[in-house]
Amino acid sequence: MRIRKRWLFSLLAILPVLAIFTYVRIIPIGEILRLSLHKWDILSRNKPFIGFANFIELTRDRLFHEALINTAIIAFGVLIITVPLGIVLAALIHHRVKSRFSSFYETSVFIPHVVSLVPAAMAWKWIFDARLGPLNAFLSMFGVQPQAWLFDPVLSIICIIVLCSWQALGYAVLIYLVGFKTLPESLYEAARLDGATGLQSF
Repeated sequence: MRIRKRWLFSLLAILPVLAIFTYVRIIPIGEILRLSLHKWDILSRNKPFIGFANFIELTRDRLFHEALINTAIIAFGVLIITVPLGIVLAALIHHRVKSRFSSFYETSVFIPHVVSLVPAAMAWKWIFDARLGPLNAFLSMFGVQPQAWLFDPVLSIICIIVLCSWQALGYAVLIYLVGFKTLPESLYEAARLDGATGLQSF
């Protein structure tokens, strides 16, 4: 009986969150799926049901294929940057930084993740600007010619990977930090007693 009451209390406690989540996420997704099965014209009231014709048309669209490939490249690029770099930064903060400074570093690393994408994109657009951007100014000191970062197809993908990695890195570091903090100190002590190096303990 007590367990049943506890389950009922837990369900009632998360019900408002589930209701909000359903309203702002589940219902809009369902509405988008419904609209995708119709021929949608903003100027016409007649929106006939066409089934999967829109999806079939997408499979024949060259630009859609190119967008999928570019998205996959960007996702893979962000993954191979944020995962190893996130682990290294989390390990440095957890093992090397004194406890009184750890909160400062954790906050500093996490700030880009909570920054709105619009001002972040504007700032990075200025950094990558071909004429006035500080990146080209910095590289020119090493004899590198100015690059049109946002106009070259390959360089623009690299720029997007850098921006997305910068914003996602804080979240990755936070997740790994939580993992490090849940490991009992006795494991590290046992490793030291067994003569393990710092890298082996890691």
